[in-house]
Amino acid sequence: MARCGVLTGVTGVPTLDRLLNPVPRSGWVVEVYGGAARLLAHTAVAEASRRGRVAVVNVQDFGGFDPYLAARLSRLRGGDPGNILFARAFRLHDVASLVVEASSTGAGTVAVVDPFRFAPRTPLAYSLLTRITGALRAAARDSLVSLLTGSPSSGG
Repeated sequence: MARCGVLTGVTGVPTLDRLLNPVPRSGWVVEVYGGAARLLAHTAVAEASRRGRVAVVNVQDFGGFDPYLAARLSRLRGGDPGNILFARAFRLHDVASLVVEASSTGAGTVAVVDPFRFAPRTPLAYSLLTRITGALRAAARDSLVSLLTGSPSSGG
């Protein structure tokens, strides 16, 4: 899984891992979006739990990321469900602080599900997203950051 400061199995999906390899342990923000992003979020978190601590920030009112499914997949893949830390943001203003807190846990991977879900619809209010983007970039200094969304981010 890891060699010389790079990761060789990031998503748990061999075909996608071959496209991404090698991925440095830090300094990268990987964004995956589309219909399969939810399933990929679960498999990527399960895969990361094999390497160590993974912090998940789920930006949803309800639904989205299922921590119980991630724990089951972790066990099936030989990971440790106890390595999965989970937080949920219910408001746009909570996202940046939760990403900062997640990265301060020492997690090697920080997975953020739908980071811009509550993004404002007017360009004049996009400045609210700057804190989230800054938190994501700061987290990437020490961890691999994965953004998993239903559509391309508007804040990157």
